[in-house]
Amino acid sequence: MSTINNNLSDLDALGLRSVDQLKATEPKGNDMNMEMFMELMTTQMKNQDPLKPMDNNQFLGQLAQFSSVQGLQTLNDNFSALASSLTSNQALQAGGLVDRSVLTEGSRAYFNPERGLEGELNLDSSGTDVQVRIYSAAGSLMKSLNLGTQAEGSLPFKWDGSLDAGGSAPAGVYRVEADYYDGKGRAPINTLVSARVDSVVVGKTNEQLTLNLEGMGSVPFNRISRIQ
Repeated sequence: MSTINNNLSDLDALGLRSVDQLKATEPKGNDMNMEMFMELMTTQMKNQDPLKPMDNNQFLGQLAQFSSVQGLQTLNDNFSALASSLTSNQALQAGGLVDRSVLTEGSRAYFNPERGLEGELNLDSSGTDVQVRIYSAAGSLMKSLNLGTQAEGSLPFKWDGSLDAGGSAPAGVYRVEADYYDGKGRAPINTLVSARVDSVVVGKTNEQLTLNLEGMGSVPFNRISRIQ
């Protein structure tokens, strides 16, 4: 019966390796660095058919392909590190928003007896008889604020909780509507309402910042017009 020659010097002379040598250099998982790649390429060239040697362009193409993949992996790792850093920085900055007031576009606003209800109107053009009306959650008119004639631009307003029928409104969420007379009829006005930030939720890398506003629930940060 024939025997298998495991003499290392003989294997080296043929450009081969023993099983133990291959196991010792076997990459962990799917990782392969440039040194391993070049070693494989060298072994491939040593054992190629002399009558059909590897084309130089083919060799350079394989080398460029591996370098491109390795470069993309490095780039992905760098971007992941940058994203983690930005998320951490975002969390630190977001903590400074707690207890601050912000302006967000909408018709729902929370009235706090200590601070009142504040907001801002955006007039596309000048107009007369500008009015802000405050409604309860049930739809009852609580207060009308008559702001008279106003020029184009931003116009702040504030409700102290006083009611048209007398007395004061309790704390809670109210609906805000505004319009003005533009010379032809009543035209609606976009309203911005002020709210205090109770807490901040920092999402994952692909998620945006969310603010929890007093009495109004969660609002995405991209809906915040101004931090006061």
